[in-house]
Amino acid sequence: MKCTNDTIVAPATPAGRGAIHVIRLSGPEATTALRPFLANGDLPLPGRHGLRTLVDPATRLPLDQALVLSFKAPHSLTGEDVVELHLHGSPMLLQELLALLTGAGLRLASPGEFTLRAFLNGKQDLTRAEAVHDLIEARSPQALRLAAQQLHGGLAETISTLREALLNTATQLEAELDFPDDVDQLPQEDLARTLDLHVTELARQSASFNSGQLWREGFRVVLVGAPNAGKSALFNALLGTDRSIVTTEAGTTRDYLEEMLPDSPSPVVLVDTAGLRAADSAAEQAGVLRSLKQVEGASLLLVLEDSSCAPGPGEISFLETLPPRPRWHIATKADLPLQRACPAESLAVSTITRAGLDLLRQGLITRAAEALGESPPSGALTNLRQLGAIHQAQLIMSRIQLEMATLPRDILATQLRAALAHLGEVSGQRAMSEEILDRIFGQFCIGK
Repeated sequence: MKCTNDTIVAPATPAGRGAIHVIRLSGPEATTALRPFLANGDLPLPGRHGLRTLVDPATRLPLDQALVLSFKAPHSLTGEDVVELHLHGSPMLLQELLALLTGAGLRLASPGEFTLRAFLNGKQDLTRAEAVHDLIEARSPQALRLAAQQLHGGLAETISTLREALLNTATQLEAELDFPDDVDQLPQEDLARTLDLHVTELARQSASFNSGQLWREGFRVVLVGAPNAGKSALFNALLGTDRSIVTTEAGTTRDYLEEMLPDSPSPVVLVDTAGLRAADSAAEQAGVLRSLKQVEGASLLLVLEDSSCAPGPGEISFLETLPPRPRWHIATKADLPLQRACPAESLAVSTITRAGLDLLRQGLITRAAEALGESPPSGALTNLRQLGAIHQAQLIMSRIQLEMATLPRDILATQLRAALAHLGEVSGQRAMSEEILDRIFGQFCIGK
């Protein structure tokens, strides 16, 4: 982890030409370091903005007229002194100023370092910090709404309620142990009911991950089948563009491709995969393995079978071993003479005549809308880190529930504290290792 008591600087807007560029400074020397760059050395009052002329500190030659904002710790994004420069959108000007600022002793910020400092200084909990990343990376209106909900504390409040309930039970048990003459012991049947409630709530929270992922990542439709089953052709036809290479040669697709279904009210992610068969080369084998990995995370499988030819060697065995995911059977190349008995429920499609494509497209949109629902799931888990912490708390509480009759109450209280610690990991209330924090905030872009 980088040093967190120095002063950092980074662009807070994307590279390239635009109306404005924003440079952000944060740290104890933010205002001191900037004064030599101001023609009159005068910063706006904290919380205010003002138009200032920026100059090269060495030559005093003007660089730009910029809108300057200053914030005094702890009343800022990071909890530190912060200054923002809103410049004209010249890439050359941006690079020149960054070079001068880093030359004056400021350090270029790492990806996510501003948000990391906000977390470390108590300005954001971990769920809100992760929501910032999700907001930036949102690929659909639904993902945007979910991230906004999390940014405003949807998950944080849910976890806080769970922790409060567990903490009350742990406090009761510890009070019994510490003050046996003053605190009545909670009856065993009441304790059993309370633990049942905790386990139920943790299980409900774990289950929220599926709906959270749907809103965050979209409804993932994975196309699978044997080589030359028509996956890439159907993928392109649904997208309305030649995104995937289509040839008559088997095994053309070696990796998966994914794209959003255009003009869909609900986020539908189409995933084209390599053909499933016993591979002839290491490269094709890698493609098959990646295809199977995509199948595991599918909301829906489109199992494609070429209706114009008989099944090839090994094709049926591959399809039979697919994980138990929801699936639709698609009979492709319906414009050609029928040569195979496809499942009765198969939808016949042709990318040549476009038969069945509109029906398939509308079916996917409808299925996605039904799966997502009309509003973001309140307090849903949105990533595997959060899910892992909840699972650990859930395992501990389930073990307590099973062994309650034989465990002494001091052990029960200790185990409850362990479950509380794992719940604290979700929002960052438990101390996190530098490696974990670096992994979380390293996903962010420079300047956030």
